Amino acid sequence: MTLSDGGELRHLDRVESILAQATIAYLERRYLALEKEIENALNDSPVDDLAVADLKCRKLIIADEIQRNRRLVENVSASSAPTERDSTLEGGKNH
Repeated sequence: MTLSDGGELRHLDRVESILAQATIAYLERRYLALEKEIENALNDSPVDDLAVADLKCRKLIIADEIQRNRRLVENVSASSAPTERDSTLEGGKNH
């Protein structure tokens, strides 16, 4: 199979999608852990404003990464869906 072969490209798309989904799951766990860390830091006396700000910044970065990976999964899913042209080509092979 060559890279111009649609089957191999779809396989690579599926692998990329699976990796992105695993990354999303990891990032979501990390996001929840940061929420708990922020809550604990806010309950400490005295509150370390710099530490809380750092945790919130890290949480925002993770939220952005989650969204980026979700878009990647959506794009891969959309590009992997059979198109009308693909159906026509496959129909032509069967005739």
